[in-house]
Amino acid sequence: MDLQIIGPYLLNASKYIIVIFIIIKLSNKKRMKFTNAFKKKVLNLLQTSKDHFYSESMGIFNASKNTPADIYFYTFLSIDYPQMMDYELASQIIRNSCVKLKNPTLMNGDLNFEAIGRVELDWEQAEDYNEKYSAIIVNALSYFLEQAEVEIRYKQIASFDCFHDVIMEKTEVEAYLRKCQYQPFNSKDWLVYFQALISEFYPQFLLDKEHSTKDTLRYAKEMENGLYYGFELDMKEVKYEFKRGIVSSPEMSLFVADEKNEEIWTIQENLDHPFFGIPNLSSWYAKNVLEKLGPNHYGTKNRPIQMQLPNGKVRVYNSDEFGETLKQYAFFEAAMNAPIFKSYMQYIEAALTQI
Repeated sequence: MDLQIIGPYLLNASKYIIVIFIIIKLSNKKRMKFTNAFKKKVLNLLQTSKDHFYSESMGIFNASKNTPADIYFYTFLSIDYPQMMDYELASQIIRNSCVKLKNPTLMNGDLNFEAIGRVELDWEQAEDYNEKYSAIIVNALSYFLEQAEVEIRYKQIASFDCFHDVIMEKTEVEAYLRKCQYQPFNSKDWLVYFQALISEFYPQFLLDKEHSTKDTLRYAKEMENGLYYGFELDMKEVKYEFKRGIVSSPEMSLFVADEKNEEIWTIQENLDHPFFGIPNLSSWYAKNVLEKLGPNHYGTKNRPIQMQLPNGKVRVYNSDEFGETLKQYAFFEAAMNAPIFKSYMQYIEAALTQI
């Protein structure tokens, strides 16, 4: 056969063979596996590169003390004088924790950064401590809400009713209240609100719809080395709490995923900064529904209102003021957590990018 005739066909065929070979090679490329060796390598990088994280933590510390933002030092308050911030203790804990070589550690595959020197309180101390601390929270929240920018951003995403407002027959009221545990939360809009808070304060992490479920929402970004990094929201627990008549913010689990965003390593089950933090939404809710009547004796407040209507039916609702307080605190919690969580997450991301 004439080579002039078959030559072009052979040339084209060779091109296809090369393309197929490249595809096969790419498909067989070894994917990242989160082995114990991988985790130990990350841990070693975290243990030996704490200088920047220490500087950032001290920056947050110095910028917050003697301001309403010293609410961050919730766990560093003096036991004897809970109205005063124990700045010296806080500074020592941050320094000692970052100086210790074998810190953080892995406990059953979960990252644990120990705050060395943190004081543990017994139940009676904690009850008194938290009660006195409430005034500090109220002061910080009030200051936060007075900021013009906060008001604008808050109203953009919080324009929903915290509770259901329903009209029913008088005979139906008790069964309705028992079913919602005497707090008729508008859970559907609350779940949307929690997602809006993530978009507001963590815009660099996008919702991964493909790998999310109705109970777990995954937010991620692609790193320079092709791995995916982000967090998952536990919406199942939030829904469960609503059924119990309690509102709580979703827990965030920090993870890294392989190049296909499929296999993951949950780095920290419940994301928390080693040093800083504020009381969560469920604590704020409890403060607003429990009323101390005496030693170890509590009553309830801010319960649903039952209004008798002229037509014999009953309107069941809760006060707009109470609902607004809960939504405002959820916004406040997310806004306060964002800078400290981002600092901690960037410290971990820096180690992951070196793998």
